[in-house]
Amino acid sequence: MSTTTKRERMEEGRASEGERNHLANRDTRRDLRDLQDAEPDRVPVRSQRGSGADPAPPVDGPVSGYLERVDPKKRLKELEEIVEDFGPAERKRYNELLDRAMSPQEIMALPDLPVTELLGPLVVKGNRIMLGATKGHGKTSMALQMVKAILFGEEFLGFEGIGDTRALIIDAEQKQRTIKRRIAEAGLEDVPRDIMMYYRVPEGLSLDKDKAEQAAIEMLLAKGAYDIVVFDPLYMLGEGDTKDDLDANRLMKILDEWRRKYDFALLMPAHTRKTGADRYRFTMNDFFGSTALLRNAEQVLGLEKKKYGQARLHLFADRDGDLGEMFRDDVWDLRFDRDEGFERGSKPDARKERSKGSRRKVEDALTEYPGSDVYDLMRLTGLSRPTVDRAISEMNPLKDRVGKRLVYRLDGASGRSEGSSSSSSSSSPKGGKVLVKKVEPSP
Repeated sequence: MSTTTKRERMEEGRASEGERNHLANRDTRRDLRDLQDAEPDRVPVRSQRGSGADPAPPVDGPVSGYLERVDPKKRLKELEEIVEDFGPAERKRYNELLDRAMSPQEIMALPDLPVTELLGPLVVKGNRIMLGATKGHGKTSMALQMVKAILFGEEFLGFEGIGDTRALIIDAEQKQRTIKRRIAEAGLEDVPRDIMMYYRVPEGLSLDKDKAEQAAIEMLLAKGAYDIVVFDPLYMLGEGDTKDDLDANRLMKILDEWRRKYDFALLMPAHTRKTGADRYRFTMNDFFGSTALLRNAEQVLGLEKKKYGQARLHLFADRDGDLGEMFRDDVWDLRFDRDEGFERGSKPDARKERSKGSRRKVEDALTEYPGSDVYDLMRLTGLSRPTVDRAISEMNPLKDRVGKRLVYRLDGASGRSEGSSSSSSSSSPKGGKVLVKKVEPSP
């Protein structure tokens, strides 16, 4: 039986795709070795990793992937000739970029820029704050509550608003009926236009592509001299795909340029993916869209609704580090109602309150009738067997076995006892006598 090689099958056109790729790679490596031996000044791209060699344009010829070493002095002269052809605007930008190169000593000698805290370190003028939450979890309500605190110097989650400021809300999603409801819930229905403006575009915006919309929004920013601007929500602000890095970066560059140019805090509610089960852990990766949307943001917050009236505020990123010490484990428990909005602290759990009440009933029964068993406690308290068992496990009373019955008593409880010996006889709720002996609880 005759066998054929890969090369023969390749020439006959019978080679598989894997064999063709293997032969092509082997031929390429052989050609690279031959060229390196013939022209040692030309170095393969792979061999330059970590060598510090300057890259050069690809070499023309049968084998590509080679770079020539560049003479720095020669390249410097070429760059100087390029700069000479710059126009006034290009030369100005070129000089500005060169002046930014500074030593650490020179940077430390620069004067500190003023910092205006609108809502403590949570909202600082000139910063971008991202607030992520899934639909219906309260990101718009929280944003409006933050704006109100900033406008009128009120408190929000322990942060004091600065007051005497102006705000602009750009709503690119909600209908008129919903907007009026949110404004009323936040207590902003009587705010005049010289303090706060609301710009409604429920059809959304195309700030990344529409020059007319860019000019209209920037005109509002330039005329208003606002201290805080809310763009709500993020996904309705551009026409491009927010999951694409280039489209997302293009949109955020426009918004970041505006906040720096007009010096306002930019608060941006954004949607996150829907959470599944209770064990699901909410992270910054749940923000919908490209990670480019979160770049250059000074604070990234996440709002998570646990159940009605209870939520959690997560701190995912804090560039300046002013909030890290305030957030325990990077999360705050919140409570919420329509009248008061969001507040620190969790709402009392109704089940825990019922559990405390059941425990008090069992304690009262054992105080009056020490030596009662589980069935006695059920009759005395009217509680179910699982509830009584749970209360007993939480109380850890003294135990003793009388015949087949396991009876309980509280340490120091006398009840309707008779006698003063260590083994005393006490009244049972059944009317009989049971022997109760003090037994130290096991460690």
